[in-house]
This record gives sequence, C-alpha cells and structure tokens, in this order.
Amino acid sequence: MSLSKTPQLKVLINGAGIAGSNLAYWLARTRLNASITVLERSPSPRTTGQSIEIRGAAISIVEKMGLLPSVLARNTTEDGTRLVNASNKIIAEFGKGDNRFTSEYEILRADLCGLFVDASKSMENVNYVYGDYVTAVEQTDKKVDVTFNSGAKDSFDFIVGADGSTSRIRSLILDEETRKDSYNFIGQYIAYFSIPREESDTKHWYWYNAPRGLGLMTRPHRNGKTTGCYMCVTTPAHGQRDPLAEAAMDGGPEKQKEFLHATFHDAGWQAKRILAGMDGCDDFYMSRAAYVKLPTWTNNRAVLLGDAAHATFGVGVTLAVEGAYHLAGELSKIENSDGIPAALKLWEENFRKIQGKHESLPPGFPQLAFPQTAWGIKVRDTLAWTIGKTKAYKLLPEDKPDDSKLQNYEWITTNRWRATIVYGCTIYSGVDVKPPGSFYLVLYCGGKWDRVLTVDADEWDIWNKVYVPELYTFPEDVEDGTKDTCKPLDLWYPKPVSSTCSTPFLPFGFAINADASDTAEKNKARFIDSVLPGATVENTVVFAKVKGRLERTQGLIPPALIDTGKVYLAQCAERDTEANKHIGKIVTADWGFVTSLPRYGKWTYKP
Repeated sequence: MSLSKTPQLKVLINGAGIAGSNLAYWLARTRLNASITVLERSPSPRTTGQSIEIRGAAISIVEKMGLLPSVLARNTTEDGTRLVNASNKIIAEFGKGDNRFTSEYEILRADLCGLFVDASKSMENVNYVYGDYVTAVEQTDKKVDVTFNSGAKDSFDFIVGADGSTSRIRSLILDEETRKDSYNFIGQYIAYFSIPREESDTKHWYWYNAPRGLGLMTRPHRNGKTTGCYMCVTTPAHGQRDPLAEAAMDGGPEKQKEFLHATFHDAGWQAKRILAGMDGCDDFYMSRAAYVKLPTWTNNRAVLLGDAAHATFGVGVTLAVEGAYHLAGELSKIENSDGIPAALKLWEENFRKIQGKHESLPPGFPQLAFPQTAWGIKVRDTLAWTIGKTKAYKLLPEDKPDDSKLQNYEWITTNRWRATIVYGCTIYSGVDVKPPGSFYLVLYCGGKWDRVLTVDADEWDIWNKVYVPELYTFPEDVEDGTKDTCKPLDLWYPKPVSSTCSTPFLPFGFAINADASDTAEKNKARFIDSVLPGATVENTVVFAKVKGRLERTQGLIPPALIDTGKVYLAQCAERDTEANKHIGKIVTADWGFVTSLPRYGKWTYKP
C-alpha cells in the first residue's frame, strides 16, 4: 500500500542510545515525512556497556527491522551462569537453554545500539549530531524552541528525551513538582569494562560475592580476545549511598578506579586479575543503579522515552524497543502537526499498560543478591543451589518472539535494493536500504529452492558473523579433530569495483574436494588466502571485512557446501519495488579437486 505523506515535520531526539536510535528508524518509516535529528551528548558513539538481552515483543520488533540475524550473529556466546565461591567452586549452575539467566538474544549494549544506529542512518531523513546537548526548551502551541550548548537555536514540531535514567533533558520537559522523587537510587554502583581473556576462561557468566555487598562477575565476549567484567558495590538498602563511592562518582574515571582498588583489593576470587585488567582497559564505565517512576511522560509537544521515562531492572532494553515502536506508530496516524500532543498522550495511555507490568523490581533486589555478610551469602547460595537443583526457574516465562501485543501500523516501503541468499533453513526478514552502485553477495548453499531467503543488501555493512547451519562442517573442525559443526563463519560485504553488472566475477576463497569417493576426503577443504595473479577489477569481487572500526580487504570466503561441492558467486543485485521478490543474477562455480584449483590447479566456470 502506498501511503500519502504529511507536510514535513522537524523532530529532535535527544539521546542516540537504544530508545533514541530505534525511534529514529521507525519514525523514518512513517508517512510523517519527518526530518529527524538525533542528538548525542557524547563526542562519538559509546562503545562501552554490559551484556543485555531483548525479550518478548521486542524480539518481534527487531525481526521486523530485519536485524534479528544480526543480533544472533553478535550473541555473546554465553553458555550459562555459574555462581562460585572464592576457590572458584561452583555453588549453583544454570545452563543455557534451560534457564532465564542466559538466552540466545544476549548481546553487548554497544553492539545492539550500533545495529539500531546503522539501520536508522540508512534512512535519508535521519541525521546524527554528536558532542552537543540541549540547554533550554520553550514550547508554544505550534513549536518547540530549543537552545543547544553550542549556542545554536532551532525549532521543532516535537522533541523526545531518550537520554537514559540520569536524563538531563527531563528537567527541561517536566516541571519540578512532576519530577519530585522520580529518580530512585537502589543502593548499587556498577563498573563495566573489558579485560584480556585467559585460556581458563569458559563461556559462562561467573558470579562471585564477598561481604559488604561486593560482587565480581565475568562474562564471555564473542571476539574470543576479551572478557567482560562487572564490579558491584551494594549498600544495605535502597536510597542509602556510600560516601566514598559518591565522591568517586563525582571525581571521574580515575577516582572511580582508585575507589574500586581500595574496595576490592582483598575481595578474593579473581579480584587482583580484574583490577589489573581494569587499569589497562579502554572501555571503563561506572554508574549508579536506579529506577525512574514518573506520573506523566509527556508535556504538550515533548515526550520522554525509555529509561528517561521509566527505568527499571532487567527489561529496560525491551521496553525501550517496544516504546519506540509504539510511539512512532501512534504518531504515524496524525494528519498534521496539530495532532502531535494528542498522539503523545494516547501513546502514553496505551504503553503504560505494557510498561506497568514491569514497573516493580524483583523483591529484595539487589540487596538479597549481594548480601552484606558471609552468613547472608551462605543463605543466598543455599537458595540458589535449591533453585538450580529443582529447576524452579522453568516456571518463569520463556524468552521468545511475541507479537501478540504489537499493534499493526502502516509503514512506508520505498524502492529497495535487495540481495538474495539461500542459507540453510533460517528465514531472515528485510529492511529498506539505499546502496546504489554496489555489488552484493548472493550465495546458494544447496538444498531445495523453498529454502531461498531474502536479506537486504546493506545487511552486509553491519554483519560481522552469522550462525552456520549444523549441516556444514568446516575445515578447521575436520582437520583438528573437533566436531563443532555449528561454528560461526566470517561473512563479507563487497566493495564496489565496477559500474556494471555484466561481468562474471572470478571467485576466491573456499573450495572442497567434491569428487572424492571417501567421505572424509570430500569434507576436507582449503582457504585461498590471497588474490591470485592476474586478478583485476574486471574479473574480481573484493570484499571488506569489518573488525570494529578497522577495515581489511581479502578474497571472498563463501561457506562450504559439503553435499554437492557447488557454490554460487557474487553478482549484482537489482532495484526492486516488490518487497519479497528474489532477485540477483546467480552463477555457479563447479569446483574440482582442491589440488587442481588456481594456485593448486584449474577450475571450471558454468554460467
């Protein structure tokens, strides 16, 4: 359905975190014809943060954005949770897949936020501004006049505060009486950072407690090089502040590290290793834990979203994603700017019914989870052991996609560039993109054509890894004797090397001995690790591998197809106006013996 657009509206979103970037994406998909500015106080995107997860309806929303495979690709690889004592003895254990501590939707905050930012940036009407913030807000019946710290001034049809639980813009949107007692410190300080991984580190969330409300945790990172660390200092009660911790919080990162050294130097377990790693890390961040509860989230043409409106424990990310989706959806119904205040109010009225179910913290949290005494820790450990043995946690609801509470809104679908991928039996959904003039990867990994899947072309810009279907066995698995058949495989996105799609491209990278009679020999494979002599832009597709902010070029490495020995090569995607039409020219390379490939011999090409 083609939706008519409203006269252009100007929108300011304060905060480029999960709520703000998500809202920018969905607003850009409405018929509001909005010019959206996302303002972030930090000079650059934040790369720090803890492991988080999305749940329920938020999973379905991320899937609608076409980002669920990217979330799964960035799963922290955590296998479960282990509660340990100072000797590293396991007190209680909760394995992945049969508990609610670790899920397949576990991802680092920076990774998830990066996906949302990249998705929203792909829209023509979204602009990000870093290193500035709002200092004054004046509302009229028609506009919101804003003054920035840089001295600039501008007017907007509405503004959104999405700058977290410690929101600064909250005081500019709501009056003092409305904000009274809204920020509630729960008695915990948490530091997050990464340290070098050691060989003894397993893929588990390790949780250790020491008296005085201290907690040390380590969690795996997908990169295999670092381990996430959490240092928690918990006071005996909600609202009770630690004077030394408060002084450190006001003094900045170096004072905070000094405080942590003084507090944890004799805490036991891996305290010394973690403190040493903290001194050498470049992603240290420390914050106060709090919940936010407000009588209203809106004021005329201004609204608070996510933690700025209703910070809570455990479901903040999920509520931020759901809230952004529903807010954009309600605004999509307005005919012009005059309808904005009523739409904001209606959104709040409806979304409070969802948010209200998650408003309260777990009873006794965090004090019961971080006891002040050795006796308290023993009692907590006994309770955890009992829960683990009886598997009482299975009574909790399972984290899975749930769109039963999602309203159906009408989103604009523009002309799209799409690439087609056949990849196991997993189905990926698409998003709008704008990548004119580039080449995109098209792979066929065997099986029937009812396994054809469609992924938008710019997914490659933000994918680093994906899960490999179990039917594939990779050479490193076979040759080193392991049986890990579900290993992640690096994928690549192409760099434009030609202005036409007419030239077949010479493949580089992966080949198998498909003609061998012996199964073990057939499953052996080799990677071609450099571009062959004679390769030019006319006969080669070059791919760039994304590693954080670094970019390296290398030949294409498609996944193995053990059963047929055939792979399909990269070709140019075509412009498509139909959402689910599978496109892209596909050609086949029928590989011979590994020893007869280029550098190893010859190959055959079949158009």
